[in-house]
Amino acid sequence: AAPTPVDVTVNPGTGFVVCFSGSSTVEVENVGAVKMENLAIGDSVRVGNNKFEPIYSFGHKDSNSTAEYLRITTEGSSAALEISPDHMVAVEGGRHVPASLVKKGDLLLIVTDEFASVTSIKKVMREGAFAPFTASGNIVVNGIVASNYIAYQGSEYVKIGDMETPFSYQFIGHTFNSVHRLAVMVGITGETYTPEGISNWVATAHQMMSWAVGQNGCISSLLIALVLVLLLPLLVFARLVEILLCSPVAMAVVVGGLGLMKYKRSTKKVV
Repeated sequence: AAPTPVDVTVNPGTGFVVCFSGSSTVEVENVGAVKMENLAIGDSVRVGNNKFEPIYSFGHKDSNSTAEYLRITTEGSSAALEISPDHMVAVEGGRHVPASLVKKGDLLLIVTDEFASVTSIKKVMREGAFAPFTASGNIVVNGIVASNYIAYQGSEYVKIGDMETPFSYQFIGHTFNSVHRLAVMVGITGETYTPEGISNWVATAHQMMSWAVGQNGCISSLLIALVLVLLLPLLVFARLVEILLCSPVAMAVVVGGLGLMKYKRSTKKVV
């Protein structure tokens, strides 16, 4: 029998599950509704209104675990979203916030590109833990637009101490995974998982970030600042390369701009 949902007060940042329950459903192109536990890499899933993208990875894929999820019901919905507290959902203004911050009455983005009001939030125990990744960083689950990623500090933006940086966890997660998406573009599609079902593409980074935010304030702030200063520029470069490869127009503009610069330099030398 299905567990009975109970009201819960959620403490932001305390969730360690990074996904959706196995019974959650997504729409697969030309197939229809499919349970999360039955999805596979390569399936083309709905990520927005009239938009589908293939799954290129599973950040988490574990059919055997049992975990606690937030069951979020919206006005007019036929099925509730079951999501871990740190996993993010799409809200107004193109933003993504951890599910732990969602309150009754908040507006969530739904599949029709409209917003639906949250009518209840419960907690349930469910089997399975799945986090499919798509090129846009979004996926529609039970009719609600959700992120592929999690927030490690129970906040929308990365924090250094009490200071909120301008970098959202959606931006950080999507930028970090640019390297994996570039690998897929050149034909590196294999994927392995840890015993807990975490993809080895993200397992080390996940462990390190979880450890960093769990340290005392000064140490945690220093570690996060070092990551932003040392690693973020490289990841942003990978993201820019990905954008160029995916956009012929952007690539043409860059190539044309470089060609024009080279031409101007050569004419200056002649003069």
